[in-house]
Amino acid sequence: MEKIDDEAGVTELMDLIHQTVIYGSDRTVNALASMMQYVYTHPYEDATGMKIIYSKDDLQMLPMYTAFIISCLKDDFAGYSVDPLTIIQLKISDYDDLRNSYQRCLNEIRTDVEERKAKR
Repeated sequence: MEKIDDEAGVTELMDLIHQTVIYGSDRTVNALASMMQYVYTHPYEDATGMKIIYSKDDLQMLPMYTAFIISCLKDDFAGYSVDPLTIIQLKISDYDDLRNSYQRCLNEIRTDVEERKAKR
């Protein structure tokens, strides 16, 4: 899936979310919930259509969430632990320039996922 800009993309995304909830571990589902709450509370554009930047790390959060969830799923289904930063390095050409930003995002995600688990 490259973009979610049409009905087919939305349908595919909803199917992936459904499958993750059904087959993913507690940690994976918590990561997905964290990502969805991030998306809900950080709209991409304001009412006038202007792009919103929340922080200097904002543009790295969704790719980092995606890598974190991929890492969780890899552990769920293959039993292998892969660092989400390694997954980012597979897809992002300017990783070295943004290394610190991705690390801050990963730390924030890990904290949120752990807090969700502890709230039970």
